[in-house]
Amino acid sequence: MIRQDSGINHASQIIPLLNTIMEQAACKPEELDAVSVLNGPGSYTGLRIALSAAKGICLHRNIPLILLSNLDLISHAVCMNAEHMVLLKARMQEYFVGIYNQEHQHILKPVLMDELELLDCLSQHSYPCFTNQEEFQVGPYQVQRIHDKPETIQHLVLRAFDQKEFADLGQSEPFYLKKVYINKINKL
Repeated sequence: MIRQDSGINHASQIIPLLNTIMEQAACKPEELDAVSVLNGPGSYTGLRIALSAAKGICLHRNIPLILLSNLDLISHAVCMNAEHMVLLKARMQEYFVGIYNQEHQHILKPVLMDELELLDCLSQHSYPCFTNQEEFQVGPYQVQRIHDKPETIQHLVLRAFDQKEFADLGQSEPFYLKKVYINKINKL
């Protein structure tokens, strides 16, 4: 597994990074059976670029696309037999939130919460909280960092492939969970 923070250079770095991954795996493009991508929630630009690259490969190779949720991935990396909350920072004082049972099924499907809503939810339920970002606190509640494990990703992708949980290439779009704000309008 390669993790790289491309900053604002997603588009220029994704194809060379994919080539590096294919070389390290000693895999040729014609050997691909499917392509999987984390589809959000997350950065608007990053999600669009990743999904566009994945769809392009799938269309070119005529192979299926598998979409995975960032929050579901984190939940599956949690090693505990209890209900838990998964959080990702969104914007200032906003969080992407999912609540899962011990089988990693949704108790609360992913939503966007502001800090006051999140604190209210945590005060009522006191779920252990996890993220794959740096650890942080929300009020008195500690959010523990969980490291993405290649075997967790592999398990989820293989399960989706075996169950033929493929995305519609024409209809699939990033899972943002938040409204897109455009700060600058380019004039022709």
